[in-house]
Amino acid sequence: MLNLNVIGRLTKDASPTQNEKILGFNIAANFYDGFKKENDVTFIRAFLDKNVQQSMHQFLLKGRQFFFSLTVLELGVFNDKPSITVRVNSIDFCGSKTKENNSDADNGNQSNYSPSAQEIENDLY
Repeated sequence: MLNLNVIGRLTKDASPTQNEKILGFNIAANFYDGFKKENDVTFIRAFLDKNVQQSMHQFLLKGRQFFFSLTVLELGVFNDKPSITVRVNSIDFCGSKTKENNSDADNGNQSNYSPSAQEIENDLY
């Protein structure tokens, strides 16, 4: 099992998947590529248990920055870029898109959950 810790921004608002038990969203994580000597971005497809995270849903909006603890479900390549699908283990606020959002971004809210890989797989297909 591969676990990751990532700081990234949501590329769109979190939305329920087909069976509405899981929230899906994409994370854009910037990193420095030492071989190319330039900044690059990796997009991560993430899933979060909707029932546990209903209070977080209102904060999972495009552009918001979070610290994520993740478990990798699938690694691959799409359009010559890494393709990563993960289950979110925990989320911490670490920034906001605008100054107006700082008050709710710094509340220190954190939430843990653990939907099974089978639940996520069932939701995807």
